Amino acid sequence: MSTASKTRTDAPDGLDTGAIRAAVATALAPGVAMPSRVSIDAGCRSLLQHLEDLMGEDYDVGRRPEARALYTAASDVLDKAHRPTAESSQFSAWQYTRNLAALVGAFLDLYTAQQAAQHVRPTHSGGQR
Repeated sequence: MSTASKTRTDAPDGLDTGAIRAAVATALAPGVAMPSRVSIDAGCRSLLQHLEDLMGEDYDVGRRPEARALYTAASDVLDKAHRPTAESSQFSAWQYTRNLAALVGAFLDLYTAQQAAQHVRPTHSGGQR
């Protein structure tokens, strides 16, 4: 199974929003102690894949300033110069992962709103019922 297909469902309309929401919730969950660096790095890789999948959708960026703003924010977050490395502190990797999770959550909100709008049937005014 390819990495890109991990967050896809068999549904014709798209992404596994439950898995994405779970990854975001895990990264943003409050805790008494910071997760291990191994957990942080695994969560970061998962969130990066989810972000890539979400960014692959068509949000009509030309007409939607909120979508354009998310892509602008994503370009900064995805810049390799800002990503944690093996030499980065555990705290900076955790902080990056939390920022990434917030961005993935915002893209997920945009995606789910778009999916809902596409599935809304037009109402008919007047006429017979």
